Amino acid sequence: MFRYRISNAFRNHFSTSERSLPRMTPDYKSKKMSRLPLAMIAFGLLILMLFVLLPDSPIRLSGICKVGEDGSVVPTKVAEGLLSGADGMYSVEESGNNVVLLSGCVGKGVCGPFESGLFVGHEGSPVRAEFCGKHAVRLLISGVEVFRLTQAGLDERAGEVQERIKWVYCAGVLWCCFWLVLQVIAVSRARSESK
Repeated sequence: MFRYRISNAFRNHFSTSERSLPRMTPDYKSKKMSRLPLAMIAFGLLILMLFVLLPDSPIRLSGICKVGEDGSVVPTKVAEGLLSGADGMYSVEESGNNVVLLSGCVGKGVCGPFESGLFVGHEGSPVRAEFCGKHAVRLLISGVEVFRLTQAGLDERAGEVQERIKWVYCAGVLWCCFWLVLQVIAVSRARSESK
């Protein structure tokens, strides 16, 4: 008698829970699948809007650092000494055991402003590095200038960034078009199945 009541209770529970579940009919599947392309189109449009909202104003050298009358940057800090490097990190040790990181990263967010390719093969050479705040201004290795921050260099970098943004726009438009075509296919299939 007790066993009969338990088995009936389980049977009643499973029979009602099965009734409450939605059946996966072709119409239900097509409605569910037609939401995915719309979500992907919205995602693509959101990414495109973020790139549209990026500031497009050109970077002026005078906005970064103080510029002299001749147009060159006035450095606020100078580090001189011998270049030392290990594991892709390059630094210069000044007198008084003061170490200035020139390239590479130590820990989170502590990175040198110069590109590491400028220092390869020059370990032990005398170095003069000039800075303006956290920006690299000028670099001399063994008396030879290998880097100088100029307005022309900033304009060139800004042009490279604009080219990358154009590629992102093209990829975003293709992404949206692809999912739009899938949406049209899903809607047309749903209509043909409903007839």
